[in-house]
Amino acid sequence: LPFFAAGNGSAHSVTYNLAGGTLAVPLIYRYASGNNENIFWDGGIYKPSSNNCAIVGTHKTWTKNECRAGGAKFDLSGITAANATFTCDQAFTHQAGLEGEDGGVEMLGGGTLVLAVANTMNGPVTASGGTVKGMVAGSVPALVLKGGTFDGNGLDHAVTYLKGAGGVAANGSLSVSNSMAPLAGAAADAPYAVVANLALGSGCLVACPVTVEDGGQTAPYFRVTESCTGTVRLDFGRTVDDPLPARLRVKVAECAAGVAPPEVRGVNTGVEKRYFVASETAANAQTGMTDVYAVLKPVGTMMILK
Repeated sequence: LPFFAAGNGSAHSVTYNLAGGTLAVPLIYRYASGNNENIFWDGGIYKPSSNNCAIVGTHKTWTKNECRAGGAKFDLSGITAANATFTCDQAFTHQAGLEGEDGGVEMLGGGTLVLAVANTMNGPVTASGGTVKGMVAGSVPALVLKGGTFDGNGLDHAVTYLKGAGGVAANGSLSVSNSMAPLAGAAADAPYAVVANLALGSGCLVACPVTVEDGGQTAPYFRVTESCTGTVRLDFGRTVDDPLPARLRVKVAECAAGVAPPEVRGVNTGVEKRYFVASETAANAQTGMTDVYAVLKPVGTMMILK
C-alpha cells in the first residue's frame, strides 16, 4: 500500500486498531477534520518507509491517538534513507477505563523516533533499539532501556521509574522519583543503565536483587558518566527469615572520573537493627571509574565520607 489515509470530507468514523502484526506502509495520516478518526495502539508494529514523516505532520490531528495495553511499537528499519527519522507530534493518551499501565511507546530500532510533545499515557517509553529523542519535558513518563539510546535533547526529564537491561540515556538528565531496577536478563558484569546525569528523588528505591550469599558481585549495577545526586536507597527485598549475608559487598554503581560517588543506604535488609547498609568506594584501574559498593556495617562504625 502507498499509504493509509482516514477521511474524505464526509461525516464518518474510522479507527485504525493496531493490535498485533505489522503495518508496513510509507505513512498513515488523517485527511479531513470534523470526523471521528482514531489510532488505537495495542501491540501492533508500525513500520513506515517514508523518511521524516510524522503522526500528524502537515495533515490533521487525530481524534484519539491512544495507547492501550499493548502500546505503540515503531520499527524504522524500513526507511532506507540515512538518519531515518519519524516524529510523534501528537500526544499519546492513556486508554480510558484501562486499569494500571498502558503499553507506552517502544522504539524497536532502525533510526530515531522523535517524541515532539508531552504525552499523557502512563506506560513507559522503551528504547529497545535505535534512538528515542525526547524533545520536550513531559514526553517520557517512565523510561526502559533495553539496548537502545534515549537522547534527552539537553533537558531534565522527570520520570517515575527507570528500568534497564543495557542501554544509554545521554544528552540531558533523568530525575527519577519512584524506582530504579534491572530488568530480567540484565548481566551482573555490565551496567543495566548508563545515565549521563542522574538525580534520585528522596522517595526513589533502587532494587538490588542479591542472590549469592558469599558476598561476591551478584547484582546488576548502573553507571553514571557526568553527575549523580541523591542517595541510592537500595531495596533488597529481604525479611528476617532471609536476611542479607553478613559479608555483603555488592557493586551497585560505577561513576566516571569527576563524578562524586553517591551515598548508599538500604531498606528491607532483614538484618538486625545493629547493622546498617553503607557505601564503600574503590578505584577501578581497568575502567578508570570509581566503583560504589554496598556493605553491611555495625551501628557505631565510623565512616569517612569522601
